[in-house]
Amino acid sequence: MNKTDKEVFQSFAHAQATVTNAVYEHLKQPAFMFCPTEYCARRAVPTVSSSQYLNTIGSKLLPGVEIMWTGMWPFTLYVGFDLIFILHLDLIV
Repeated sequence: MNKTDKEVFQSFAHAQATVTNAVYEHLKQPAFMFCPTEYCARRAVPTVSSSQYLNTIGSKLLPGVEIMWTGMWPFTLYVGFDLIFILHLDLIV
């Protein structure tokens, strides 16, 4: 992040959530999907359940914004219930 953005946002996740929410509201809350930087389990740092980025996104995005998730890998053929359950518990609750 550049210096100006750092003065406004605590992190990239805060910046992304703020901009996404603003666009979502400006467009009058249409069907809307957000693709996070950590969009699969393999990209989560360090893990899905302990990713500060994913936890921030999950807590800051407005309820109507859908979050894109591809499962374990970027191109997953099947997203199992176990990964969905982890996301639900760690990011939504």
